Amino acid sequence: MAGELGIPLRRCTPSIGYCGAFYGQDSDGAPLPDAIGVTGLLAILHALPEGVTELCCHPAEGDDLETMYQRERAQELATLCDPGVMEALRALEIELVSLADHDLLSMGAVS
Repeated sequence: MAGELGIPLRRCTPSIGYCGAFYGQDSDGAPLPDAIGVTGLLAILHALPEGVTELCCHPAEGDDLETMYQRERAQELATLCDPGVMEALRALEIELVSLADHDLLSMGAVS
């Protein structure tokens, strides 16, 4: 269906990779705060391959959402907004784009 609609589909659109490493819980739901801290994110960014990669994340503020991942959402948001992360993105020449730009992504116009 994604092909018919002309939109990207996670792990099915060859021009877009996927990284799920920025996640703050283990498989049993135990917290992994270092995985979604600044140091953890910087390690992920340094290891990204060339090309377009979707970095899966769930940032949010507030506590109005009942979910087992509530506390981690606030930490993800703080990490993503950290000035050191923005500095690393510039230094690594990583450009942030939206999947809404899927036409550009599928043509390889964005890296």
